[in-house]
Amino acid sequence: MITFEFRTDDFPVADRFAAWHEMSRKMLTPAVVRSDHKENFQATAYALDFGAIRVCSQTYSPLHVHRSRKLIWRFDPEMYCLSLTVSGRRGIAQSGREAACGPGDFMFYETSSPFQGWADTDGDNPPQCVIVQIPKTLLPLSADGLGRLVAVRLPGGHGLTELVSRHLGELVRQATTYTEADVNRLTTITLDLVAALCANQLEAASSLPPESRRRVLQAQIHRFVLERLGDPELSPATIATAHKISPRYLYQLFEEQSLPIASWIRQLRLERCRRDLANPHLGSVPVRAIAARWGFIDSAHFSRAFRTVYELSPSEYRQLTRRRPGMQTSSTAVQGTPKTSQV
Repeated sequence: MITFEFRTDDFPVADRFAAWHEMSRKMLTPAVVRSDHKENFQATAYALDFGAIRVCSQTYSPLHVHRSRKLIWRFDPEMYCLSLTVSGRRGIAQSGREAACGPGDFMFYETSSPFQGWADTDGDNPPQCVIVQIPKTLLPLSADGLGRLVAVRLPGGHGLTELVSRHLGELVRQATTYTEADVNRLTTITLDLVAALCANQLEAASSLPPESRRRVLQAQIHRFVLERLGDPELSPATIATAHKISPRYLYQLFEEQSLPIASWIRQLRLERCRRDLANPHLGSVPVRAIAARWGFIDSAHFSRAFRTVYELSPSEYRQLTRRRPGMQTSSTAVQGTPKTSQV
């Protein structure tokens, strides 16, 4: 679902910086861009439109950008922008504050006030970022509150910043796979996550709509589970405790899913085991070791569970994939849809 793509390699060398400047004025926000690397300027960019919001991924040579009051008078899309630094070093100055960001950090700014920004390499790594552009009317937080986040570094690597970073990374990586049916869902969860991140920084989470808080909590739980599938102690009880909610509320959160949470965890574990059993590079790893890697500590229990879902024992499945290599990449090669059961 890439709606716009740009590469400086598609232009003559002498025209590349000018082409980038013009593209950035149209795709992002009108601003003056300068660079000491005009003669060999390199950049790629693409944009994903999710209804009212836009997600832009960019990699470019070092540069400086300035959005003046005169440009704002000419045109103001009235957007908030949340920008994730993927690599390189980046910074912004706006509303009397200045923030410098490294990989994993976020910075927040708006199009309605003048700003200056810069981007530079970090060693051999060029500046790269992912920017979420959101109309001001869509964030359910006060303008005064959001104004306090402008040109403030939001450190990455933990909590909601890590969750939002991973979400944006997946949006970009899966960009070519989305259908029109995905747009509304992805727009909603992206807005919820950005709003939750901002509210968390402002210590104003209670101001978010209940449904937004619910969806953000679901996303946090999904990430928590995926990162701990190999832990035999992972269970609805430990998940509820880690997120400071009751087991009953946890089950309510997952009522809209096709599987209860315990069954979903079991399905994920079995799928990871199936994938590893089909991997020729893991052919010498015992079945029991693969099972243990994904949280099954009882080999007999694992074998019964695997046979129930795939109608073959783990060993039989491994032998079959060796004879039919094409099965290695398909989770549905043998009776594809796992059945509901308990962890």
